[in-house]
Amino acid sequence: MRRQRRKHIPPPPPIVLQPGYIIDGQYEVIRQLGAGACGDVYLAISLTDPKEEVAVKVENMLAPKGLFYERDTLQVLDRRSGGQGRFPRPKSYSQDFDLKMNMMIMDKLGPSLENRLEMCGGKFSMKTVLMLANQMLECLQFVHNLGYIHRDIKPENFVMGEGPNRNRVFIIDFGFSKMYRGGQIPHIKCSNSEQSVGTPLYASLQNHRGYTLSRRDDLEALGYVLIYFLRGSLPWQGVNTKRISRKNLWTRILESKQATSVEDLCEGFPPEFSKYINYCRNLGFDEDPHYFFLRKGLFWKLFNKLECERDGKFDWDAKNVD
Repeated sequence: MRRQRRKHIPPPPPIVLQPGYIIDGQYEVIRQLGAGACGDVYLAISLTDPKEEVAVKVENMLAPKGLFYERDTLQVLDRRSGGQGRFPRPKSYSQDFDLKMNMMIMDKLGPSLENRLEMCGGKFSMKTVLMLANQMLECLQFVHNLGYIHRDIKPENFVMGEGPNRNRVFIIDFGFSKMYRGGQIPHIKCSNSEQSVGTPLYASLQNHRGYTLSRRDDLEALGYVLIYFLRGSLPWQGVNTKRISRKNLWTRILESKQATSVEDLCEGFPPEFSKYINYCRNLGFDEDPHYFFLRKGLFWKLFNKLECERDGKFDWDAKNVD
């Protein structure tokens, strides 16, 4: 009997919020800020206080990617941190059944580090990378200490703050995050039967291989992000990704990563970067990372050794960009 081909069902169209759209009689949409795999983000202002700006993350109800879960995760993190986290605070959650749309209203933060990288010509100076490394590690340590792993570390998911926090790094987009310990769970168990999660360019080797992720994988992914900031690209970005399945994409990038030694990846940069990646790759699944060593013993020590200027200014500050 001839097998009948499964009918391809196209994904639902993206939600597009028009300027002037009112959310629950409280906020008016101004413009779109960005788009990502886990939802588009819009700028809105309060109808009662025009000085209050918020970010609105939108998800199509017909193709949910975890906005409800992300809201719950941010609420838990916000509560556990006493409102002092390095992530956006969720304000409210809303739904529009006519537009088949889920919406999360949260703190508005500044531009992503990917955006800043583009403004700076595609590369950051060593000084800026070391300053960012210290803060990005601090963000991960903060989230990890609250019992969660992020699982999608990439330049787009780190943003700068605004106003008095304009030089402070925040971590965003918790749609793929997961609790690794807490409550009755001392630490999740490791298996090698899981699907890869997040963004393949920055994913850890264990992520590619289908192992359960833990803190070490967030840290390894951060290492690739830092090298990307310095080089402007990664060796496996040259992989031909046209007309291949998701599985084959992850496989090809893994093959390129395995064929690239840590020494070749970090060639031309201080040995602290290869030491960082090797440290992360050698961490045990449930081993506590030595965050202080990574932040101060490696990167901040290198910052001092290179006699970088301690003025707190990043590359984009010299360009006078907002």
